[in-house]
Amino acid sequence: MSLDERKKRILQAIIDSYIDSAEPVGSRFIARRYDLGVSPATIRNEMSDLEELGYLEQPHTSAGRIPSDKGYRFYVDFLLEIHKLAAREVAHIDDWYQNRAREIDLQIQRTAKILSQMTNYTSLIMGPTLSEQELRYLQILPIGESTAVIVLVNETGIVEHRNVDLPDGIREEELNAIAEIMNERLRGKTLDDVKEALFRELHQELSLRLDRIHLAQQMLEQVFQIMDETVLDCQEERIYLGGATNILSQPEFKDIEKARLVLGLLEEEKTLRQVLTDLAPEGITIRIGHENTAVEMQNLSMVTARYEIGGKLVGTIGVLGPTRMDYGRVVSVMDRITRHLTNSLAGKKTRCEK
Repeated sequence: MSLDERKKRILQAIIDSYIDSAEPVGSRFIARRYDLGVSPATIRNEMSDLEELGYLEQPHTSAGRIPSDKGYRFYVDFLLEIHKLAAREVAHIDDWYQNRAREIDLQIQRTAKILSQMTNYTSLIMGPTLSEQELRYLQILPIGESTAVIVLVNETGIVEHRNVDLPDGIREEELNAIAEIMNERLRGKTLDDVKEALFRELHQELSLRLDRIHLAQQMLEQVFQIMDETVLDCQEERIYLGGATNILSQPEFKDIEKARLVLGLLEEEKTLRQVLTDLAPEGITIRIGHENTAVEMQNLSMVTARYEIGGKLVGTIGVLGPTRMDYGRVVSVMDRITRHLTNSLAGKKTRCEK
């Protein structure tokens, strides 16, 4: 049975009211609040039909109805009105991105914060896997007679920089030559691509072009050690949380058992990483209640979107809240913030946190 226009209007009114109040909605309330042109008795009959069809549920403690997961899905797919952000909210987001630091870790961390502030839910952002991004170049920068900084730069900016001890007697022109040879062979490869075979090839190339090969060998070993350590540090995407306690302020989670499940979920990075990976096609995706595979999330909804660096989809933004989420506002805020994050990360610097 498809829904006629009257049933659609009543379902939308019930869901809008429940989003606002978190209280079961009755026919008299709908008749008073919304000008639907029908009596409370007619609304009550329509609500009974919607319950039979699975769009509404009736808690045993109340005569009112609440939406089911099926009801929310119909609402999101066919009835949802995307909120228009107020001019001051648009300006707040725009100004925030124009005036913030440009390091990727900091950008993502602060994006999680502003997203949670503007939605009043919990935000989750999965950062990029740096070890899978292509290298641009390597630098060896002397900072004293016996010390240098080795800097690895990838397609998004700075990946890693560490101090190393220089081989005794090595000259700056030799360091520049080593960096040049390595850049010729490493450019366009990822940290994951840097293998033992490439180490041997570089050693052979250095022996053909440099006289003091033993010094070059020592530098090469130090550079590859840093690369190996960087791969270990950055092999998994980091999860950034914003407003982790926001979700607990929702009426649904006054139940201690429900709150415990949510808190446990937010502590499980592996589960969150899987959730954000599963829910990450292009565009904005909404998963409601039991549409989530994780047991801990079946009283929750998740709205996700992807962001890019250099034209590549590299990470996921998510908003986690009750199924009674204000979907229209969340989608509007996520759309603007995702576009800003993608633009602001283009060509900006990043590093793995220790």
